[in-house]
Amino acid sequence: MATSERELVLQRQLPFARELVWKAMTLPEHVNVWWGPDGFRNENVAMDLRVGGAWTFDMVGPDGTRYPNHSVFKEITPPSRLVYDHGDGQRVRFEATITLEEAHGGTLLTLRQLYDSQAARDEVVEKYGAVEGGKQHMAKLEQYLEAHQAALGAAAPPLALYGHPFSSYTQKVLTALYENGTPFEFRCLGPDTPQHAAEWQRRWPLHKFPLLVDAGRDVAESSIIIEYLQMAHPGPVRLLPSDVQAALDVRFMDRFFDLHVMTPMQHAVGGALSGNATKKAEALAHASARLDIAYAWLERHLAGKTWACGAEFTLADCAAAPSLFYADWTHRIAEHYPLLRAYRARLLARPSFARAVEEARQFRPLFPLGAPDRD
Repeated sequence: MATSERELVLQRQLPFARELVWKAMTLPEHVNVWWGPDGFRNENVAMDLRVGGAWTFDMVGPDGTRYPNHSVFKEITPPSRLVYDHGDGQRVRFEATITLEEAHGGTLLTLRQLYDSQAARDEVVEKYGAVEGGKQHMAKLEQYLEAHQAALGAAAPPLALYGHPFSSYTQKVLTALYENGTPFEFRCLGPDTPQHAAEWQRRWPLHKFPLLVDAGRDVAESSIIIEYLQMAHPGPVRLLPSDVQAALDVRFMDRFFDLHVMTPMQHAVGGALSGNATKKAEALAHASARLDIAYAWLERHLAGKTWACGAEFTLADCAAAPSLFYADWTHRIAEHYPLLRAYRARLLARPSFARAVEEARQFRPLFPLGAPDRD
């Protein structure tokens, strides 16, 4: 069955910047005030805005009927895209995709609901008035925006990050952004987004990512981007210590992971991508030898430490997370490195990196050495 037969699509042009619309749709103190058709109100609201997080509430109708709502977020790309599974807590009724596109000086809001079958879609349209309810829902959003612009705040130009979610260096920066909850727009570089690729290439002719854009300022190289974020957009987690010597230790470990873990891993990947069996084998052998040396050194270094440089999560751990994630896929960290294996596990459990990993899960078949069935 074609997707269109199972889909309900509604659109509305809003005379507001999409950053403002995004806030009204994702900040609990706002969205739960206006959300729903005319005459409905929301109670028992809880929202955990992260991939895998839940949004639950009871929608109470004009006659007092209570409708439990339970959604789980699958994709969050501020300020342009939100995807979640929606149901009643017992079964998923549809997958919702909300997109916000800049258009005509405002924002084009598109709401798509994908059902399991055409019959399921037709039922909500005919029995529950989903089309009219959806129109009322979006009209209420516009009315709310008109009345609460001051509370939502002026829409400042967002940070923009060009990269790809499966890229190790992109994940390094994403971890730093997620660690501090820094608002940004992710501009994925891929065949489906040629407009992003053209702008990225114009801004950075060396064609390396990630690239951060902040109010017209272009910041390249992952370590520099993270330091820039701490300087220009500080958050509750300080990723580079204020103490000069401690900061030097963090920078050293950041370089260690980039140069002595990430680089050999990428060398092996490059050999596999060559399509030449001999080059693939040689590159993997070279990488494995280099990684064994790095693993042994890290096993000694990590003694008595929770994170790369001690008790605090830092820039060094942002570098370590994707480095060790992919390095272990390339050349498995042996059992006789228990401290290193435990450290990698802690990195994978860290919510900021776990989010980056989850958002890239769909791209695992692209790993040329074969992504293992784990992590």
